[in-house]
Amino acid sequence: MSALGLDAGGTACRYVWLDRQGHVRRGEVSGFSGHVFTPEGRARAEAGLKEIRASLGPGLVSTVHAGITGLSPSAPAAPVMVDLIREHFSARDISIEGDGALAYRAAFEPGEGHLVLAGTGSVGVHSSRAGETTIVGGRGVILDDAGGGYWIAVQGLRHIMRQEDDAPGRGFSSPLGRAYAARLGGEGWDVVRTAVYAGDRGSVGRLALAVVDAASQQDDTALFILKRAGAELSRLAGVLNERFGPKPVALVGRASGMHPAIAEGFRNEAPQIDLSLPDIDPAMVAARYALSRV
Repeated sequence: MSALGLDAGGTACRYVWLDRQGHVRRGEVSGFSGHVFTPEGRARAEAGLKEIRASLGPGLVSTVHAGITGLSPSAPAAPVMVDLIREHFSARDISIEGDGALAYRAAFEPGEGHLVLAGTGSVGVHSSRAGETTIVGGRGVILDDAGGGYWIAVQGLRHIMRQEDDAPGRGFSSPLGRAYAARLGGEGWDVVRTAVYAGDRGSVGRLALAVVDAASQQDDTALFILKRAGAELSRLAGVLNERFGPKPVALVGRASGMHPAIAEGFRNEAPQIDLSLPDIDPAMVAARYALSRV
């Protein structure tokens, strides 16, 4: 018997394969989300699943459990995602949940704490001792997802383009602008427009690394954006504390650890919160859960 666990976000999908003999294989492929109700979203999911299948090679996968951003078991797109997974893996048992709910189980026992996940987007999660999961935030980059990688990337681009409006060349001559130009492969509105409007949420989210690059050079604007991201993430923790009582908060996700200024901004905004930044492995948790089902 073998099991596959997926932890899929907009920027990357991490996977773990394991069997009852203790063999483990893991890797990372292109990210995708539960937004499979558009042709583009479905194509990204199919591409990621094909990468995993090719990496694992031939062989039976008995069961799959996937934590996927932008998805929940009750979502209309959930059966579509299950069918896509079944097309690529000969698994007789497939289960899914949101990536935030999966990350919570990797960080806490039920009812033990609150989780804030910052990847391409952002979400707050609490799971009660009775197993009831509550999500706050996580409504996508159009409505919110403040503090996540996409939000960070857009804040930096907005600042640069407004400077370009004020005086052409000013925005891209700053450390932040030069960092974006290096990541984009050029500068100017045509380059930015193509990257933002022809890209997906994952590719835009990866541009947050330009803000990190500039912050590493002590660029004031970049540091302000990252601290503000941390403050936005602290809001999610504050909401959970208000609704379910004060508990330890775990700040996790690839975006949350990009630069120390993010945690600094969180702590400055909410010094009363008991914050930790644990190193969790949701894909392994998903694989172990899947294996326990067979």
